[in-house]
Amino acid sequence: MNNRLISTAVAVSLLAPLAAHGASSTVTFYGVGHVALSYENNDNNTPGQVKDTLSLSSNQSHLGISAVEALPYNWEAVARVEGSVEFDSGSIFSNRLRDTYLGMGGPFGLVRVGHYGSAYKTATEWMDPFKDTLADAQAVLGNVNGTVLFSQWYSNVLGWQSPVYKRTQLDVDFIVNQGSDDLPMTTASQKRTGFSLNTQYRNKGFAGGFAYELRNGTTNTGGVGSQDIGAFKLFTGVWLPRDKRHTFVTAAFENAEQVNATGTGTNDRSAFYASISHHLGRNILKGALGIMGSLSGDNNGQSGAVWFALGVSHEITRTMELYGLYTMTLNDKTGTYGLGQFQGSATPGSGNVPALPDRNVAAFSVGFKMTFEAQHSMP
Repeated sequence: MNNRLISTAVAVSLLAPLAAHGASSTVTFYGVGHVALSYENNDNNTPGQVKDTLSLSSNQSHLGISAVEALPYNWEAVARVEGSVEFDSGSIFSNRLRDTYLGMGGPFGLVRVGHYGSAYKTATEWMDPFKDTLADAQAVLGNVNGTVLFSQWYSNVLGWQSPVYKRTQLDVDFIVNQGSDDLPMTTASQKRTGFSLNTQYRNKGFAGGFAYELRNGTTNTGGVGSQDIGAFKLFTGVWLPRDKRHTFVTAAFENAEQVNATGTGTNDRSAFYASISHHLGRNILKGALGIMGSLSGDNNGQSGAVWFALGVSHEITRTMELYGLYTMTLNDKTGTYGLGQFQGSATPGSGNVPALPDRNVAAFSVGFKMTFEAQHSMP
């Protein structure tokens, strides 16, 4: 039997005692089924390879179970296990688990430990109208020349979420080790710690904030070097008009680093992202634009790209959505930006439609998304 499936079954079984004792317990079983049929083209003229294809994908479909038990003095114990479901290949939990952690919440916020999306990753998910599609915002944000170096799920994370104070909340994560934190351990592996935070303010249809992430002991895409790289972003979103909420507009500015080709230093690039979504009854019109600047080490200034997406979705019911979208990335001479990264794949840079230098990459996608949730409470 699949070892990951065994470990997941054991982890889920551990939630049972949490819900079986105590004054008040709630167990929630939830999931998202999300499939899409896409026509993809990366303008690849390499002999023996094709430049376009039809692709069926399960865009971050997942199942999860969570448990919350009330404790004295307004404290509560929390647990969550969540894993991916691949409808196209018929596999379940075949990749690393998603948000999976144990925690304790109370008047001073929530402390949790486990494997989950970093504070940097979750900071801007709410502003992405194309989340978990080929037009996902990670075509731009957290992406440095085609590789998502930030906005990921990390293992060995100890985090704290503050309570909301005057409409402001702080989320801080310390990554003990980005790989294995067990002995034996090399000196290079010991350096692979990290830090991630975001702070956000929300008030009557307006939201804005700041996020920062540091990854220590990082190599380049060829596995060379050991450098500390960081990223920060400023972001905002507003409903117009704020009282009726017909149109949602967002914007973000980001600066992010990568380890250079020789592994001896770092390069950085700046990027701008903006999106708009307009509600017409059960229909939503969507658009997004991304501009990625050239890397600081690019003397010719030709490693940037421009990305855009257009789409429309129809809410069949409160839990079912049908959509269509078109998205395209136009790369400069040495730019290698692809399409949406499916919001923090377990492996950096995976889950996207990759691009070649000086080539455009585009996709037309039609998808269906269904969410469900079943909750059971015990006194």
